[in-house]
Amino acid sequence: MRVPLLDLSEQYRFLAEPIRQRIDKVLASQRFILGPNVEAFEQAICRFTGAPRAIGVSSGTDALLAILMALEIGPGDAIITTPYSFFATAACVARLGATPIFVDVDLGTYNLSPSELERYIEKFCRTDSSGNLTDSEGRKIRAIIPVHLFGLCCEMDPIHTISEQYNLDVI
Repeated sequence: MRVPLLDLSEQYRFLAEPIRQRIDKVLASQRFILGPNVEAFEQAICRFTGAPRAIGVSSGTDALLAILMALEIGPGDAIITTPYSFFATAACVARLGATPIFVDVDLGTYNLSPSELERYIEKFCRTDSSGNLTDSEGRKIRAIIPVHLFGLCCEMDPIHTISEQYNLDVI
């Protein structure tokens, strides 16, 4: 018996026509980038989240890159993340000239391990005279990128506690 990896046929059957109508509307307008649909999407996200602004981008990779650029991540910086993720996580960091630092995963979830994160910081990092966390090669640790996998969220409370202790952004 063949079991499909993912069967969305029921969802598709229910959503096919409304999705097709919206796609046809976009195709007819020839506004594939920016335009009123993206603006409406951004406004809807603001209403839903309560955020003052939202920026629609073409992919999760572009979203991550935009966040790193907004934080002015660049050469001499390092970002802590998981080695078990889509390559774009580390690639966006490297694209800006920063260094991805891989911290081991929790063997039960394969998500970034808060205890390994803390162990890495305590063993391989120090706080410099300006209060910045630096690694053994002098790179400034700027942020943590936890990656949620398989429908299992990372343990965000301990990750946030660690980030607050060392003044690191969590992306």
